[in-house]
Parts: sequence; C-alpha cells; structure tokens
Amino acid sequence: MSSRMKYTTLYRIETARLVIETGRPIAHVAAEFCVREQLLGR
Repeated sequence: MSSRMKYTTLYRIETARLVIETGRPIAHVAAEFCVREQLLGR
C-alpha cells in the first residue's frame, strides 16, 4: 500500500494558479498548503 498523497485535479490547479497569478514564491504557497516544494514546482 502506498503512503503517497493523491491530490485532486482542482487542488493542483488552484495551488499552481496561486503561484502563477500572484507571483508568490513556490516555497510560500507550498508551505501554506502543506505540500512539498518539489511537487508544486512540477
């Protein structure tokens, strides 16, 4: 059994949108949503 989190498509879109539209650093958005920077950076 995998311990990886599965994020919905909408969740991924919203977090990526925050980085793109607001210009906030990936690290700040990732910390706010409790995801790893590497995941959000992809």
